[in-house]
Amino acid sequence: MVCTTSNSTHIIFFLYVSFCIQHHIENELGFKTQIKLRAQVWAGKWRHAMQWSKAAFPVLAPYDFKEYNTPKFDNSQTFQEKWIDTLIDNGKLNITNITNPRMLTDGNAILDRFTMDDLLNLLNQTWHLDWPTVPDSKDMNNNSTKTIHTPHVYSEQMMSDYCLDTIYHKLRNFFQLDEETNCKLIPEVNETVLHLRNFIAEMPRRGKGLGFEELDPIRTASELFANHQSGDKVAIISRLDNNIDKYKEALEMRGLKVRYVEQQTGNEDFCFLIKAQKEIIGQTRSTYAYWASILGNMKHARLYSVDTPNTRRQGVHYYSYNFTNKQLKNRIIYENYS
Repeated sequence: MVCTTSNSTHIIFFLYVSFCIQHHIENELGFKTQIKLRAQVWAGKWRHAMQWSKAAFPVLAPYDFKEYNTPKFDNSQTFQEKWIDTLIDNGKLNITNITNPRMLTDGNAILDRFTMDDLLNLLNQTWHLDWPTVPDSKDMNNNSTKTIHTPHVYSEQMMSDYCLDTIYHKLRNFFQLDEETNCKLIPEVNETVLHLRNFIAEMPRRGKGLGFEELDPIRTASELFANHQSGDKVAIISRLDNNIDKYKEALEMRGLKVRYVEQQTGNEDFCFLIKAQKEIIGQTRSTYAYWASILGNMKHARLYSVDTPNTRRQGVHYYSYNFTNKQLKNRIIYENYS
């Protein structure tokens, strides 16, 4: 099974996808699996993301993030695609009611509780067929390299929350933050942490068009913090300084005691979020806030979406999920704002 790796907390997301697929294959089909990584080298941030992740989570230190950025994988991937096409054309696969018969090698196949059944169905069928002999690949020195297993599963997509109910404890045990080297400041016991992703500061020209929208300072103060009382404490963290003063002023106008936690590394900010005890508030599309919510122990994690023409056009205007895992059900709160 091959999974791509991208930037910062996206790496956690992609490994979550891998663990989910692995769990289903091993528990429902009884096949042994290995997870291999393939970096999205076209994304310039991948190398920094790898360093960030390994520094944050020591368990990732031995992982080779470019292990399958090789000709042997490209060759095996192309060969499997042709093999599956041949099986379909010759009627060797039962693809009745399967929405994407090529999802084993279609890295963009979106997986949820329903399409996962399709993936397992296809894998089970191809596993019991005669496996083709894949021609050897050549490396840069024209030496032969061994190919990977066929059939294999390739994924470069994220996944909905449904699998968290199943593998939540495995994820938490795996992603143990190295607090000694990554934590500088931590929130006060009764302090709400507001994570401003600042999408528009990062993408001023195309952010809104892609559906990356956050509430403005006034609506943040009047709606996100509607239930907070005068004197309540708020800590703001953000990867970018733009407009932070406006959010701080708007919250202070409501009588809240606000501090901006700055001059920290990305890892230190992530630790700050995880170590919150009262609550954190962040945009649903921020994987930073999302994974801090999953890996932390705060009483509440409020993740909000904004319903606008832009977010509707991108199909990301609202997200919600009803967890069955008791810890997640009590902690994660999805909210929608028009």
